[in-house]
Amino acid sequence: MQKNFREQQKQRAEEMQSYKKEIAVLHEKNIQSAVNEKTASLKAHLETIQQDNIRLHQAVKSNKTDYVKIIAAFLLALIIGFILAKLV
Repeated sequence: MQKNFREQQKQRAEEMQSYKKEIAVLHEKNIQSAVNEKTASLKAHLETIQQDNIRLHQAVKSNKTDYVKIIAAFLLALIIGFILAKLV
Protein backbone atom coordinates (compact mmCIF):
# COMPACT_ATOMS: atom_id res chain seq x y z
CA MET A 1 0.00 0.00 0.00
CA GLN A 2 2.83 2.35 0.84
CA LYS A 3 4.51 1.46 -2.45
CA ASN A 4 1.29 2.26 -4.30
CA PHE A 5 1.06 5.58 -2.46
CA ARG A 6 4.66 6.47 -3.45
CA GLU A 7 3.91 5.57 -7.06
CA GLN A 8 0.87 7.84 -7.03
CA GLN A 9 2.90 10.67 -5.49
CA LYS A 10 5.61 10.20 -8.06
CA GLN A 11 3.04 10.18 -10.86
CA ARG A 12 1.40 13.36 -9.51
CA ALA A 13 4.79 15.07 -9.22
CA GLU A 14 5.53 14.18 -12.84
CA GLU A 15 2.12 15.49 -13.91
CA MET A 16 2.79 18.72 -12.00
CA GLN A 17 6.14 19.13 -13.74
CA SER A 18 4.44 18.49 -17.08
CA TYR A 19 1.74 21.06 -16.28
CA LYS A 20 4.34 23.61 -15.18
CA LYS A 21 6.22 23.18 -18.45
CA GLU A 22 3.01 23.50 -20.43
CA ILE A 23 2.04 26.64 -18.52
CA ALA A 24 5.50 28.12 -19.12
CA VAL A 25 5.20 27.43 -22.86
CA LEU A 26 1.71 28.98 -22.99
CA HIS A 27 2.91 31.99 -21.01
CA GLU A 28 5.79 32.49 -23.44
CA LYS A 29 3.39 32.25 -26.39
CA ASN A 30 1.08 34.82 -24.78
CA ILE A 31 3.96 37.21 -24.21
CA GLN A 32 5.18 36.77 -27.79
CA SER A 33 1.66 37.34 -29.10
CA ALA A 34 1.29 40.53 -27.04
CA VAL A 35 4.66 41.79 -28.27
CA ASN A 36 3.72 41.05 -31.90
CA GLU A 37 0.39 42.80 -31.50
CA LYS A 38 1.99 45.89 -29.98
CA THR A 39 4.70 45.92 -32.65
CA ALA A 40 2.09 45.77 -35.42
CA SER A 41 0.17 48.60 -33.78
CA LEU A 42 3.30 50.75 -33.49
CA LYS A 43 4.28 50.03 -37.11
CA ALA A 44 0.84 51.11 -38.31
CA HIS A 45 1.08 54.28 -36.23
CA LEU A 46 4.57 55.00 -37.59
CA GLU A 47 3.35 54.54 -41.16
CA THR A 48 0.50 56.97 -40.53
CA ILE A 49 2.88 59.53 -39.08
CA GLN A 50 5.26 59.14 -42.02
CA GLN A 51 2.41 59.71 -44.47
CA ASP A 52 1.35 62.82 -42.53
CA ASN A 53 4.95 64.03 -42.57
CA ILE A 54 5.16 63.59 -46.35
CA ARG A 55 1.85 65.40 -46.81
CA LEU A 56 2.98 68.29 -44.61
CA HIS A 57 6.30 68.59 -46.46
CA GLN A 58 4.41 68.79 -49.76
CA ALA A 59 2.09 71.43 -48.31
CA VAL A 60 5.06 73.50 -47.15
CA LYS A 61 6.76 73.22 -50.54
CA SER A 62 3.63 74.24 -52.43
CA ASN A 63 2.94 77.23 -50.15
CA LYS A 64 6.37 78.86 -50.43
CA THR A 65 6.15 82.44 -51.61
CA ASP A 66 8.34 83.07 -54.63
CA TYR A 67 9.90 86.40 -53.71
CA VAL A 68 11.93 86.57 -56.91
CA LYS A 69 8.75 86.67 -59.00
CA ILE A 70 7.18 89.28 -56.71
CA ILE A 71 10.27 91.52 -56.91
CA ALA A 72 10.48 91.07 -60.69
CA ALA A 73 6.80 92.02 -61.07
CA PHE A 74 7.31 95.05 -58.81
CA LEU A 75 10.34 96.22 -60.80
CA LEU A 76 8.49 95.69 -64.09
CA ALA A 77 5.52 97.69 -62.77
CA LEU A 78 7.91 100.42 -61.59
CA ILE A 79 9.61 100.62 -65.00
CA ILE A 80 6.25 100.69 -66.80
CA GLY A 81 5.17 103.44 -64.37
CA PHE A 82 8.25 105.55 -65.17
CA ILE A 83 7.75 105.06 -68.89
CA LEU A 84 4.10 106.07 -68.68
CA ALA A 85 4.99 109.06 -66.50
CA LYS A 86 7.49 110.32 -69.08
CA LEU A 87 5.05 109.85 -71.94
CA VAL A 88 2.28 111.78 -70.24
